Amino acid sequence: MVRVSIQCVIWREASITAYAKTKNLKIWLWVHSREVKDPEARKAYFRKVADAGMVGIKIDFPPASNRWWSNWYHDTARDAASFHLMLDFHGAVKPTGTERTWPNVLTREGVRGHEYHITRYRRRLEADHDVILPFTRYVAGAGDYTPTVFEPKELQGNTWGHELAQAVLFTSPYLCFGGHPKDYLANPARTFSPRSRQYGTRPACCLAANPVRQSRWPGDRATGGSSRRSTGLTRRPWIFRSIS
Repeated sequence: MVRVSIQCVIWREASITAYAKTKNLKIWLWVHSREVKDPEARKAYFRKVADAGMVGIKIDFPPASNRWWSNWYHDTARDAASFHLMLDFHGAVKPTGTERTWPNVLTREGVRGHEYHITRYRRRLEADHDVILPFTRYVAGAGDYTPTVFEPKELQGNTWGHELAQAVLFTSPYLCFGGHPKDYLANPARTFSPRSRQYGTRPACCLAANPVRQSRWPGDRATGGSSRRSTGLTRRPWIFRSIS
């Protein structure tokens, strides 16, 4: 029953991907790791996703890693590459170099991110936690932090500036924001920069419409303060990113 329902969903999504293509958009699909655990079932699933016109899959909830699941990451990346699909391993262990062999793996979680800092779980992350991440977790590689939540009750002490900084400071080639689009568009900080006015006075539009045009990065330089309460990274040639 599960496989049948998944197949029906994928075929129904084909109409969505066709519409998205007319808007110059590409679609990713979320799936639980149990649905792509078995090698044959995984290949069949990937084939349906590719046939439906999607470009990537966010695989969530892999169990705690052991030898079998460590091999599963490699096998899944290889199978996805054979169908020209990109991957985001969410709820996963930190990067261990797999992405050098399989560059279609754009990111993975492996970080205590914004999903921990959420009111319904009665959990909160102190701002200091985000300040040290660039020097700890992100040394290992890209992380799917699910940053930048603009729903007021979910800020829990964070400022709008702190939330925006997460999106540009925490490296993830495939960036999944943790908030709802309506909260970005309804945010009162509509004219927080001259560029935002140029692109429709909406912070979300400003973020999307200001891509960094640089073919390669010579490197980052840390410019942090004397305490754990502020961190800055200067990315050559001209971008400075800071969080506190």
